[in-house]
Amino acid sequence: MHIYAINREDITAMMGLAQLDKDAATCAVHGSVTRRNLDYAMKASSLQQLQEYGLPNA
Repeated sequence: MHIYAINREDITAMMGLAQLDKDAATCAVHGSVTRRNLDYAMKASSLQQLQEYGLPNA
């Protein structure tokens, strides 16, 4: 949600909270996003910073 907020998009309105929760749970179960990924993403204040961190595009 933070990534979309940086881009000024309302992902909750686009996908719905239930789907976002399901997608987040899937990422957590499969380990596709680590705690390090999350920490970096939450520190980013622009899409350029997110790309520089090399986060997975999931």
